[in-house]
Amino acid sequence: MKYTIIGAGVAGLTAGLLLSEKPACPGRPAGRRQTGAEVEIYEQDRQVGGIAKTVCHRGYRFDLGGHRFLTKYDQVLQFWRQIVGKDFIKVSRQSRIYYGGRFLNYPLRPVDALSLGPLSALQAVFSHLWAKARPIKPEKNLEDVYINSFGRFLYRQFFQVYSQRLWGVSPTQMEPDWGRARVGKLSLTSAVKDAFFPKQTEIKSLTKKFYYPKLGPSQMWEAMASRIKKAGGKIYLGSPITQIHHRSDKIFSLKTHAKSIKIDQLISTMPLKDFVSALVPAAPKPVMQAAKNLKYRDYILVALAINKTNIFPDQWIYIQDPGFKCLRLQNINNWSASMVKNKKQTILGLEYITSRDSSLWQRTDSQMAELGRQEAVRLGFCSPKEIAEAKIVRGLNFYPVYDLGYRKHLAVVKNYLAKFRNLTLIGRNGQHKYNNMDHSVLSAMLAVKKLAGEPVDPWSVNPEAEYLEKK
Repeated sequence: MKYTIIGAGVAGLTAGLLLSEKPACPGRPAGRRQTGAEVEIYEQDRQVGGIAKTVCHRGYRFDLGGHRFLTKYDQVLQFWRQIVGKDFIKVSRQSRIYYGGRFLNYPLRPVDALSLGPLSALQAVFSHLWAKARPIKPEKNLEDVYINSFGRFLYRQFFQVYSQRLWGVSPTQMEPDWGRARVGKLSLTSAVKDAFFPKQTEIKSLTKKFYYPKLGPSQMWEAMASRIKKAGGKIYLGSPITQIHHRSDKIFSLKTHAKSIKIDQLISTMPLKDFVSALVPAAPKPVMQAAKNLKYRDYILVALAINKTNIFPDQWIYIQDPGFKCLRLQNINNWSASMVKNKKQTILGLEYITSRDSSLWQRTDSQMAELGRQEAVRLGFCSPKEIAEAKIVRGLNFYPVYDLGYRKHLAVVKNYLAKFRNLTLIGRNGQHKYNNMDHSVLSAMLAVKKLAGEPVDPWSVNPEAEYLEKK
């Protein structure tokens, strides 16, 4: 039996490793050859890791999106640990919000509310109490979730503009799912409680520590790719899938620019809209339209090498000031000191979330570099003379959008693709779910078990329900 996998990202590599080393289990000694299934992975990028890869440039490394390795699933944590070993380091977490010319702690602390001024602090408290006393029921959109969690005042001050810049539409046009996952159990009350009683707060998004590979996430993915190859698997980089041929209830071949691939079992992490558009013969028109209606947000990173150290202690700073186009800013040195070769430099990563048809995306790399320089200087992190160079990296389909109606469109696509007996869909884009890395790993684990005949469902991994659950 041959297993063909589309995509060498988190989910695709996990499935490939488990299948190629089957019946391997987490904890087996790395590098020992073991007979497993025949595995082939096709990746359109020239590097493994997908949207969680680490870019290497002139002696420094930086992470696209910033990826904290967090999970409540012991099997996922053990899986990660046995791949990276002693280089899976523990990092103290720190993040802040930039708002109105000042830096506030994230999550909020009582002192932050006071720093807004007495009147604003009172408005925040009373607005929060009112929201708790008279919550919006049912929550019909993302705006309702934010207001119920924080109150209308903090929603308008902090979350409304940020959310609209992140998703490209008003929070009133977003399903509540993403908000329930990310802030549903986080509120002004929980943030204050965390400030005074941190040991009692076990919400995942408030964790004070996280794991991280010493050389960035790609250290994990490259180690996984190496083990797949040692077990006899094959990984073809720079091989986008252009056609997916099917007959009756089976997919029988794929086509890349270079060759045709016969299919026994297919596992796909490809964005659903692209998967459906590649089908030959074409899917029915309602399915094609539903797939086109599944939206994604794209990503631009402006990495600046700064001739300056100890600029700020955070891994991330969320830019919630409407005067900036940058949505979030990373300090690469604070993820792992080993990421930056020149110890006299700091690498700042300015993250821009946009869409490929936007004016921001249409800017040239030199224009994006200049925008990043200007915004880093305006934020006060450096002077123009301290910026040594800039590197621009772009990525498509980084964030599946949970706009109103996405569930209906997803159901149409999912129901149609379910007819193919030899197709399994996993991962963030393969299932159009806002997965974290552990969810993608778990969906791949369940897929491998299902292919082995176990009664499990990769779609049962639910990031909307799991993200903020207590440990």
